[in-house]
Amino acid sequence: MDALAQLTVTDGPDRGRLFPIADDLVHVGRGAENQFVLTAPDLADHQASIVRRQNRFAIFAPEQTRVVVDGNAIPTERWVWLPVSATIQLGSETAIRFEANQAAVEVPTTGKPANGNTESGKAEGSSVIRKRRRNGSTQSSQTIRTRKPRQAARKAQVAKFITDRPGETLVRLGEDGHLPELQLSESDAPRKTERSTRQQSPVVLYAVLTTSFLVSLALLLVDPNPASTQSRDTSSARAVIRDFYGDAESEPQPYQKLLRQALIEHSQGDEREEKRLYRRVLRMLNSADIVDPHNLNGLTGKETGRGRSSDEDLRAALETLLAE
Repeated sequence: MDALAQLTVTDGPDRGRLFPIADDLVHVGRGAENQFVLTAPDLADHQASIVRRQNRFAIFAPEQTRVVVDGNAIPTERWVWLPVSATIQLGSETAIRFEANQAAVEVPTTGKPANGNTESGKAEGSSVIRKRRRNGSTQSSQTIRTRKPRQAARKAQVAKFITDRPGETLVRLGEDGHLPELQLSESDAPRKTERSTRQQSPVVLYAVLTTSFLVSLALLLVDPNPASTQSRDTSSARAVIRDFYGDAESEPQPYQKLLRQALIEHSQGDEREEKRLYRRVLRMLNSADIVDPHNLNGLTGKETGRGRSSDEDLRAALETLLAE
């Protein structure tokens, strides 16, 4: 395949290397996956890309890279047209000379028709335009003749360059002080976006309904009155402690005496003394001889007949009352 253009390294560690561009897309950088691999240490793995579209060449600089064309730094993440020949500076060391094959580059011209017969050309154009106006179209004969080849090319290409107006072949600063820019656009992107939006609409609706259901369920399960919940917990704890008072006929154990005295203090409204007595019982539950694994009855198991499990019930009830 004949080369569409050629890159020549004119400065830097790779000076003198040549790279013929035979494909429509070429990547340049230090990475081994690039078509043109350079060795300068200040270059990125992917320093730049050169693409051929509409019979012209354009250059692309990824983010965090520096590419200068004929002394003008091009913006990153944008495509910029290249002239037929240009000096491209990559990083601080490497300079590359870009030379496009004249046969591979389309240069806009505004001259007379190729056959030199101006009148016949006008007549032919007028005849074609009149025919197309009768059918509701004003396309020129050249557009009509090349419709099929352009449609085939559009199917083969992934994307096409869109510009506001035909750019010149030289890289020049615009009125805003920036280089001319290009944008990649998929011809069917709006349709894909619309189709994707329609497909996502039911998903969004289901998500909103599910969230609403979960919120409603949470409102039903969460007690809107924390004070009432705490009151129920306190009442349950006192009911548990009541089971540890012992029988009136038998001699009470020391912890039972403390629990009974705490009940008296509670009935008299002395909350401070009540809690002090509960803490003494809690210390008895946590004493070394009680928590000893060899003590199978613990502190209260002998009276309740439930072994060490009754200690855990009493401890949980006391901690609930002390936390209020």
